[in-house]
Amino acid sequence: MKKILSAIVLLTIFSFCCDSIAQPQLKWIRCIGGSELDWIYSSTIENDSTVVFLATTGSLDGDIDNNTGKDTWVGKINASHQITKQSFFNSLNVTGTFNDFGQEPQIVKCPDGGYIAIGIVYGLNWGGSPDTTFNGGMCDINIVKLSPSLSVEWSKYFGGSEDDYAYSILSMDDGGFVFAGESNSMDSDLSGVHPPTAVRNAWVVKITNDGSILWQRCFGGISGDGPLKGDGATKMIRTSDGGFLFTGFTTISNELLHNQGGSDVWIVKLDSLGVLEWQRSFGSTGFDDGKTVIQTSDGGYLIAAQIGAGGPEVSGYHKDDDIWLLKLNSAGVLEWQQAYGGSRRDDPRVICQMADSSYIILAATSSIDGDISYNLDDYYNIWLLRINAQGKKIWDKCLNLEYASSMLPIAPGRFLISGLVRDTDSSAGPTYHGGTFDGFICEVDDPSLLSVKPTVSTETNTVTPNPAQDEIQIPSNIGSVSIYNLLGNEVLHHQQTEPTGHPTTIDIHSLPAGTYLVKMEEGDTVVTQKIIIDR
Repeated sequence: MKKILSAIVLLTIFSFCCDSIAQPQLKWIRCIGGSELDWIYSSTIENDSTVVFLATTGSLDGDIDNNTGKDTWVGKINASHQITKQSFFNSLNVTGTFNDFGQEPQIVKCPDGGYIAIGIVYGLNWGGSPDTTFNGGMCDINIVKLSPSLSVEWSKYFGGSEDDYAYSILSMDDGGFVFAGESNSMDSDLSGVHPPTAVRNAWVVKITNDGSILWQRCFGGISGDGPLKGDGATKMIRTSDGGFLFTGFTTISNELLHNQGGSDVWIVKLDSLGVLEWQRSFGSTGFDDGKTVIQTSDGGYLIAAQIGAGGPEVSGYHKDDDIWLLKLNSAGVLEWQQAYGGSRRDDPRVICQMADSSYIILAATSSIDGDISYNLDDYYNIWLLRINAQGKKIWDKCLNLEYASSMLPIAPGRFLISGLVRDTDSSAGPTYHGGTFDGFICEVDDPSLLSVKPTVSTETNTVTPNPAQDEIQIPSNIGSVSIYNLLGNEVLHHQQTEPTGHPTTIDIHSLPAGTYLVKMEEGDTVVTQKIIIDR
């Protein structure tokens, strides 16, 4: 296998307070796979102790059980790091995802207990699917709905007669899904292409729980030059007002978007029906791409991009591809920006904001200088970077693991990373199976993510009911209640002025179904409890 030209690392960190600057440490690692190429692309949490992963495999031995030559692998891993359930199918064509745009399959948990997976499938002329429902071109977007037991409930293709790609999917409260990507097509599932020619558009689509299209929107589509010709959506999030925001790249240059050269970072805000509210672009003089975005605690947004050059809009550029962070307010106005990295390639994938308003960025780096304090070698390794609310570096740390594609928080200060490890990586450990690459899951613990106050994790029903629907009750002596989602973002806060003598009811009907952590403070004591909202 050729050397990977771009290593992308995915991390989500769940945190409350962070006054210490202690750095994360690798606690354990479990390699997963067989004697051929195996790679975990995405994972999600089923419950407190079970992780569900989506992977590609070329193996028929090792951890792989009863595979008949299919290349897409889904499985469940328990708290003892053992695979308890696995299944295989030929879809999502995950072996074909090494390309200039870096798209990867993604798996997301659904409200019905099942899972939705998104990726691409190649056409017959490209060694892919002979399915007659394939729309054409090199590849279509492929969405697969899985049951709680990982069996395939349905699989559908989306796109047109040209090339179509998907990067991001969201599970909605109504049981449907919204996905975002890009398309060169102007027929079949697509309408409203801008302009009506086969130039890449960003494409956002809402589908029902059985895969039927409810609405779809095209954005961009103005011709440009270079490897990112046209426009595309790389990462999409749901916003606090019920709408959506995506980041990606654009070559548009008009009265609203002033292209700086090559492609620029593109940020697009949509309402709940996918209608454009506002858009912004920022760029260097090279080719730039927005890789990930979060909504921050102040209602604004932080975007992590990869930029290929410096320029008048960029502060702190080093060389080659740098990480570029842009902080916007809720209306899309730039508050600050800063580049990070070294003299070689640096690539961001995920941002997390902590309770003290600082951020952790998980990235890949091949640099051994600049902002990278110490790297084990000049090939790709995981890079963790922590900055304060104004973008000033607090600390950074490299881990000798090839590629991380997913991160799952399991407790404050503890999280799981999954991805790809090669036999030469010093952190591979004794469970490596052989061949060039294994998938891996590891735990990284970071004491700086723990609260500085005494914290008591409780399994008792301090918060009731659990699971909950539209309301929860807390004891009357609790002073402050904060609810966090699995991205570590505070989604609800309640302040109680004085004890009431009876349990206090908190309205949670506006929160989507899912798993949350409730932090309750009284004096110097902090009690945390995990709750599930199930409707």
